[in-house]
Amino acid sequence: MSQPTSAADPSATIGIVGSGHAGQALARTAVRAGRQVVMANSRGPESLAPVVTALGAGVSAGTVADAVGCSMVALAVPWANVPAAVEGQAWTGRIVVDATNALLFPELTAAPLDGRTSSEIVAELVPGARLVKAGNTLGQYSFLISKKDPRSTSPSMTRCMS
Repeated sequence: MSQPTSAADPSATIGIVGSGHAGQALARTAVRAGRQVVMANSRGPESLAPVVTALGAGVSAGTVADAVGCSMVALAVPWANVPAAVEGQAWTGRIVVDATNALLFPELTAAPLDGRTSSEIVAELVPGARLVKAGNTLGQYSFLISKKDPRSTSPSMTRCMS
């Protein structure tokens, strides 16, 4: 069995683009797994001060470029904001965890995808990245159910981000 990644290891830092409920839930899960988190949003790092304070040790605010500079980046923004959130960033070699849902707000209607999957669209927007679709079928509150260590090997339900 491999050892957990040390927080001093730069690959242990996860960037999260999006600071809403889903982004914060992903950050909590990552911190419980021993990861450092850089959170970013479209309004800039200063706007994240209350979020970072609430999330506690292991979470810092940064620019979108700072978050995308991590080897693993979670994308947790509303579907309509995805193109602007990822535009102009260097995605080559990154693992992108796509936690988006192809829904339009506030109507909660399905976004027009023209016969493609949302993952195909996101993959085109993050060229050179390895895309993983995850976290989008679980509401943000499901990440809060248990304070159990997500690295546990217990047979009970465990969520992990590695």
